[in-house]
Amino acid sequence: MKPPSRETRSEAIGLFERALAIDPQSVAAQSYLAITLTARVLDNLTDSAAADLSRADELARRALAALPRSPLPHYAKGQVLRAQNRYDEAIPEYETALVYDRNWVNAYAHIGQCKLYAGSIAEAIPLHEQAIRLSPRDAEIGVWYHRVGLVHLLQSRADAAIIWLEKARSAIPAHPNGRAYLASAYALKGETERAAAELTEARRVSGDDRYSSIARLKAAGYFGVPKTRACSKPPISPGCVRPGCRRNERHLPARREPSARMCAGLLCARRATLGNDGKPRHCAVPRSHPQGLLRGNSGKLQPRVIVGAIRWRPRTNCRSRRTRRRSGS
Repeated sequence: MKPPSRETRSEAIGLFERALAIDPQSVAAQSYLAITLTARVLDNLTDSAAADLSRADELARRALAALPRSPLPHYAKGQVLRAQNRYDEAIPEYETALVYDRNWVNAYAHIGQCKLYAGSIAEAIPLHEQAIRLSPRDAEIGVWYHRVGLVHLLQSRADAAIIWLEKARSAIPAHPNGRAYLASAYALKGETERAAAELTEARRVSGDDRYSSIARLKAAGYFGVPKTRACSKPPISPGCVRPGCRRNERHLPARREPSARMCAGLLCARRATLGNDGKPRHCAVPRSHPQGLLRGNSGKLQPRVIVGAIRWRPRTNCRSRRTRRRSGS
């Protein structure tokens, strides 16, 4: 099988449409067409997402009604529910498919993504790693790579995220989501030229304009339940040394909107692409930047070093261990 792209998805849909025209009652043709239509929506490789999703929903419903004890219709229904951001409802459908066929590798990976957006973040990476072990040459392996990279990115592990996202880029170079996540990771590490290049490519291959601005991305994307969104901590060094950058005017708040880490990275990457001379603008993130300076009762600030940057936290008025030992308390 070929890695996912606009061309491969369109070609597969055309073949399944021909099969369904030959046998309109074929459960396999209905299910596989629904699966491919939803895959095109989920991969952001279509210009008609609403129509594709509506057609896939109808096909999956017909297939499940005709053959309820087969794994294929349940998997197709899970795909539709996942594309509709109904992750809690999609998990039982994938699990039912695994009951009938425990070797359905994609179901493990999709359960992992559903767990991520449903709030069970710790379960996402093991499920994707299980799918990778079971099918290391799978055509979808690049999608699994970029999902693992996304989890690392959300948990503030930019270095690990870059490793996985670069593997995803090599496996599926025409996939926009992996490119955008990689742009975020690069920007958060201060590599704004590489981030700008990845963001430009993500915009080129994307099925819509969601990567044109942060506001558009938030409107077009789904970032999970509040528990998942809460794990998107603000970057340790949110400042920007380039004069005129709005990130200097206002530091990132303690709790951000959905996917704060990815949005902040895309913001820096986007600014690097907006030079008047057509060349990437630099928007370097400094290694040391005080974020949210909060003062304790003593009025002093205590630095804490994390991943080569400095984060600040208030020092309390508690006595040191040596003082308590000397006083005998």
